[in-house]
Amino acid sequence: MEQVLSPEIALARAADTLTLRLRGVVGIMGAAELYDAAVALTEHTGAVAIDATAVEHFDCSAAQILLALRGALGEGGRTAPLIGPAEGARGYLALAGLAEPLGLADLPRTPDPVRP
Repeated sequence: MEQVLSPEIALARAADTLTLRLRGVVGIMGAAELYDAAVALTEHTGAVAIDATAVEHFDCSAAQILLALRGALGEGGRTAPLIGPAEGARGYLALAGLAEPLGLADLPRTPDPVRP
């Protein structure tokens, strides 16, 4: 079951896992919805994940919320695996020095959906 919060942000539940699905450009225009989704992930008692394979770009507001989410989960001894993102978004996060804090350093790369 998927709950769509905005065109870029949705929550999907499968068994006991709650997945935050992100797509397109995730930024300030969807910050409130992203924050609400992050709160839902912290309140969920089962497994959580973040699917960013369809993300073209993160702006600093989205990166800040994702960092806060990882920190909140980490305080409770939990993690949220980050799946993706594509090269364009990964490049921005790397340039901003956020690839490692977001757990992207060891992830396999996802092809960029915008670039062939």
